[in-house]
Amino acid sequence: GDSLIAVGDLFGAHHSTVSQVTWHFVESMEKCGLRHLQWPSNDEEITEIKSKFEKIQGFLNCLGAIDTTHITMILPISDPANKVWLDRQETHSMLLQAVVDADMKFRDVVTGWPGKVCESTVLESSTFYKLCDKGKRLNGKGSFLSDGSEIREYIVGDKGFPLLPWLITPYKGKCLSESETEFNRRHFATRMVAKRAFARLKEMWKIINGMMWRPDKHKLPRMILVCC
Repeated sequence: GDSLIAVGDLFGAHHSTVSQVTWHFVESMEKCGLRHLQWPSNDEEITEIKSKFEKIQGFLNCLGAIDTTHITMILPISDPANKVWLDRQETHSMLLQAVVDADMKFRDVVTGWPGKVCESTVLESSTFYKLCDKGKRLNGKGSFLSDGSEIREYIVGDKGFPLLPWLITPYKGKCLSESETEFNRRHFATRMVAKRAFARLKEMWKIINGMMWRPDKHKLPRMILVCC
């Protein structure tokens, strides 16, 4: 996350060399590694993911947890164009949205949006949303309860996301019933897998942990993708 000059000084290399080497690495990882970041496609894999989610807190037919995190940056305050990157904490950041499975494996990633943009806007602008909305994703076998009602495939997300047929969010409000409170408790424990995935991601890749020094905002989304 340090500047190219600082990294160059550490390794005795010119900052332009550091930039080239870093970008060659990103391109190589994209070419060789993107096949690992895929939505589950075969029945055996899908069944295994659902089973693992159910074991967390009993959420039947759940196929993923969605959440967002901010990749913070240090940008020149004097440049008016950088104001769009200020988030609610008045910090420059880029948003990363991800859907993960029960093993904290990234299955769908969206990044590149300024930190000030709300979660629902990022989701509704994504290819993931369009595929789900058209019935081309989260369209697998449903599970049936004892009363005969069917539960379709879905993912879980916090209250910043919209409640949708394929996206289950917690109950809102202060005066919740006992069953609603219990539902929210189980829901929170289930979606925590996404927060743990982000924590592990930033622990593994220091470049996106902490303040990134004046990154190239056009290249940064691909770097984040590679880290995922």
